[in-house]
Amino acid sequence: MFCLCLPLAACSGLQETPLPVPTSVTITIPQEPTETTYALSACADYERIKVGDYILHNNVWNKGDRTDYTQCIFAQSTTPPTAMGWRWEWPGDAGEIQAYPEVMYGDSPWDAESPTGRLPLPVSDRDLLVTYTASIEATGKWNVAFDIWLTGDPSPAEQNITDEVMIWVDAGDLMPGPLVYDIVAFDGITYTVHVAPGHGDASGGSAASWTYIAFKTREPLLSGTLNIGHFLGYLLEKQVIQKDRYIADLEFGTELESGKGEFVLSAYEITVPAQKNNANILP
Repeated sequence: MFCLCLPLAACSGLQETPLPVPTSVTITIPQEPTETTYALSACADYERIKVGDYILHNNVWNKGDRTDYTQCIFAQSTTPPTAMGWRWEWPGDAGEIQAYPEVMYGDSPWDAESPTGRLPLPVSDRDLLVTYTASIEATGKWNVAFDIWLTGDPSPAEQNITDEVMIWVDAGDLMPGPLVYDIVAFDGITYTVHVAPGHGDASGGSAASWTYIAFKTREPLLSGTLNIGHFLGYLLEKQVIQKDRYIADLEFGTELESGKGEFVLSAYEITVPAQKNNANILP
């Protein structure tokens, strides 16, 4: 009975080998990815960074009285070639586009800022070539789209806007509002075409109205060369736009409804073949 009070090993005559006691334990904790730091950054509403002939614009045109968001533009340099883009966080879902951070080239009819590059041009000189390489990491509702404003006067202003032509090259859970007008292909890329006359400013800040047109790719197209002349030539042929229009400016940005993300434009070049003139080049 006495033996039952001792460890079993003692009764059997066996000896346990004690386990080694570690002198230290190292635990590895996964680290969050480090954001790339850019030399130039701006987070105030509507702030701008000039990069050669391009203007980075922190556009929050439909935010209303919201203050619960962040949106910043950035660039590595003001002298091309350089990388540039923007980051954002728009919590919740307002049910409509809140902002369009963008790269601008030309003379926007929505402001009185000085024009850049070789725009405006008549639509007869429409063969603008845009070569770009972009990347996006985002959640929520957004798109990546070119935006071309057409006016009825060579001096663009809000009151003489006639048409807005968008080219959607990627989208996260967003679709153009108008029904499909047609399906067309340029340079091997297929687009659905959406047309809505009498479109207006959703923010309520303007009484102007225009025809809204959107070309949407079926698959993401985040790099390539687009001939803007194909799109405008098609619209002229279909008489959706008139031949007396002017290309006021060419913009490239992300329409944002909700979510968070980052867009980086690592290559961007606008060429105007008719005038043998190139805009500044981002390689």
